[in-house]
Amino acid sequence: MLTVVGRDEERIVAATFVAAAASGPAAMHIDGQPGIGKSTLFAYVTNLARAADSTLLESSPAASESRMGFVGLTDLLRNVPHAAFDDLPDVQRDSLAVATLRSVASAEPADERSVGTALATLLLNLTTTAPVIVAIDDLQWLDRSSADVVEFALRRIGDERIGVLTCAREGEPVPALGQAFRGTHWTASLALQGLGVASLFHIIRAELGVTLSRPALARVAEASGGNPLIALELTRSAERTAPGHVPAVVSRVGTTGWLRSLTAERLEVLSGVSREALLAVACSSQPTVAMLGVLGLEGAVDEAERDGTIRLIGDRIVFTHPLLADAVIGSASAPDLRAMHGRLAAASGDVEARARHQALAHPGRDEPTAVTLDEATTFAAARGSSIAALELARLAVDRTGDPHSEVAWRRRIRLGELMHAAGASADAAHLLDTIRDCPLGLLRARALLLLAEISYQTATAQEAFQYASRARAEARGDPALEATALLTLAVIVTDGALSAALAAEAKDLLNASGRDHPMLLAWAECGQVAGMFAMGRGLDVSALERALSIERTGRVWRSTDQVAAIRPVLLKWADHHGEALSGLYELSTRAEEEGNEGVQPYVLGHVPGILLRLGRFGEAATAAAEHLDLADRSGQANQRMQALFNVALVDAHLGRSVQAREDAQAILAWTVDHEDEWLQMSACAVLGFADLGDGDRSGARRWLDRWARLTEELNVIDPGISRFYGDHIEALVACGAVEEAGAATASLERRASDADRVSAIAIAHRCRALLAAHAGDAVGALSHIDASLEIDSTCTVIFERHRTTLLKGLIHRRAREKAAARRSLTEAQTGFLTLGAASWADRCADELQRIGTRVESPLALTATEQKVAELAASGLTTRQIAEQCFMSPKTVEAHLGKIYRKLNVSSRAALGTLLRG
Repeated sequence: MLTVVGRDEERIVAATFVAAAASGPAAMHIDGQPGIGKSTLFAYVTNLARAADSTLLESSPAASESRMGFVGLTDLLRNVPHAAFDDLPDVQRDSLAVATLRSVASAEPADERSVGTALATLLLNLTTTAPVIVAIDDLQWLDRSSADVVEFALRRIGDERIGVLTCAREGEPVPALGQAFRGTHWTASLALQGLGVASLFHIIRAELGVTLSRPALARVAEASGGNPLIALELTRSAERTAPGHVPAVVSRVGTTGWLRSLTAERLEVLSGVSREALLAVACSSQPTVAMLGVLGLEGAVDEAERDGTIRLIGDRIVFTHPLLADAVIGSASAPDLRAMHGRLAAASGDVEARARHQALAHPGRDEPTAVTLDEATTFAAARGSSIAALELARLAVDRTGDPHSEVAWRRRIRLGELMHAAGASADAAHLLDTIRDCPLGLLRARALLLLAEISYQTATAQEAFQYASRARAEARGDPALEATALLTLAVIVTDGALSAALAAEAKDLLNASGRDHPMLLAWAECGQVAGMFAMGRGLDVSALERALSIERTGRVWRSTDQVAAIRPVLLKWADHHGEALSGLYELSTRAEEEGNEGVQPYVLGHVPGILLRLGRFGEAATAAAEHLDLADRSGQANQRMQALFNVALVDAHLGRSVQAREDAQAILAWTVDHEDEWLQMSACAVLGFADLGDGDRSGARRWLDRWARLTEELNVIDPGISRFYGDHIEALVACGAVEEAGAATASLERRASDADRVSAIAIAHRCRALLAAHAGDAVGALSHIDASLEIDSTCTVIFERHRTTLLKGLIHRRAREKAAARRSLTEAQTGFLTLGAASWADRCADELQRIGTRVESPLALTATEQKVAELAASGLTTRQIAEQCFMSPKTVEAHLGKIYRKLNVSSRAALGTLLRG
């Protein structure tokens, strides 16, 4: 076991960390000034982990590696057997293997999300056989790509046996990897201080074989501040000049100053060829003896190794302390540094390393260097290292020979695309703001399309439309580029007919080109289907499935695919509830495999509405809550508002109208600031539906009139998209606006028929029944009710079916047909109670009382009160009752107060006695 001198408390913490990681997540961080002994303690902890039979994943990055892609990750996983990779899902295995250079990139590039997800799965798999310790020394030099995927993976770790050990220089900005775990975990942070005289005595004697006198040792301790490396170098320096004596006066100049002077002095005694070899090692990201052999310097290793400047780990060469590498670089002249990077570029077999060395060898404009950087950018992007690819692309732009040439613009546009993909959209737009100077139309079109996408996400649809229109004009002659411009316009425009026409034009253009563009063709096919649907012409399911097949043929499909994302939403709107849910869950699973967190809120946003239509109210409430939580965690403001809409809609169905209104009003306030009319339409619909459920006719009409105006302004034609037509018509009839209700019903009938929207046709019949009943035509009303229920049976929307049955009972009651009324009202009441829609069940109970039906509750408790009373009498807590009844604890307490007053009891015990009697 490695001996650690003078760190008794730290060794206790180290042992505790290794033990904690054996049972759950644990994190230990070490920091301190250079030379203070961080790496020594780090090595002690890793030795403890090995002795405890933990699986150790270890990396010690160097400054020269900090801008490379996935160097640290490759180092961490270098000893993981191939069998562990084989146990991963295909997409994850391929991404991680490419990132760590275990395999060559395929046509489908990886990305950091899929690499991070693969790493998370790999770590979890490894923990099944032993605790895992992820150990990273000199964290400040870990490359950004590796840091991002490690942090991404750790965020997905729950209560698993994983420890994270990190070490960094004090004051350096470093990723807080130990804080990435979900939930609680064991954690410790150590800031190392200088050692005492006794500890320094033992270290100097062990490392240098020198025994200092007490006065000399005191001078070394004072001058070094207890820093072991400075103490060693001071003693080493003194031994070279006056063996056995340390100067009587040693002034303290600070850690950095001491180490610079002492390490430079130490290197001066080495031969010129050894210093040359050390410069090659310091400049290289992965220095090896074989690399020095290519440079003709392999014979220089021995002297530096004997001096203790470097050590060999197999074929790999590492400095015994990182500060020695800094000293080597600092002592070299600028011409010597450039010359060495040039030699390393010629000797390197790694595409990315060669390009970086060449860029450092030629700091000015140099076209051959720019070409090499282009190749490296492609290589890094294929590995999934977007950070490295972005940096290499930036270097390629800087090294371009002629900044006004066609190739310069190609590089500039590629850099813009990488910036946008990395989230730096504003920087990408600024980079391309001189697009009018671009020499070629096709290049200009590509840049304009990028600006259109950026504007659509960050500015306005109008600005995006202008960019896309200009791109279309510039793209003439290139079918793929022109089709992309047309499809971009099809997404931006709100007019369904125009969108369908643009998609059809793109499809014709692609088919006529005679070239194979499957992804674009799939997008065009889907765009045409979506456009026709938006026009109210119904959903061409066969064409939609054909688009999906085209998109997936000959490739592994991804969660970012156009058709895969659009198809479930179209199926949802078109009443294909089962297929829609299946498509959404499939998309979610693929996104989880790839680590694509961004698509998950989008997926969850469409689930609650489908579950409501299927009558699975409890699941809908859970999905809505999950959507809100995920939107909050991902920081997607628009998705948070969509999630609030889902929560409010579920609450309104469950009779929790107060909460529903609060959330809907919050959405309205947000839409005013952000000019989002679609969400404003949704919020108005919830407010109107909540008022309707509470019996507030005028409030319901006010909000639903506003909803109707917005649907017209937004050109929402298909009645499956926003399903509140029946509520609006019911509110109009209730307020006596019969003529308006008739016109709205006729419009709904026409739209439902054109779109073949069965669920809307059923609601239109219910609206006709309302109108007939209002006119006193009970026979006609019941005829429409029966038609509605018959149509609904072919595409059941359970909540709406119960509403239709409730209306049937009302019509029978008004016609004084008590038996028929009782049957329908009881059926509706049972259905609403089964769903958890208590307020609607209460309405049924009220109607049953009007026809003299005995309510199964003493002293006429409502259905909701009866259920709450029975649950309270059974011994459930207020919170448990709230969960079962889908209401808040405050609402439960309010119901209990009414129950006590009605039954003249004052406790749950008395309530239980009364109900049992």
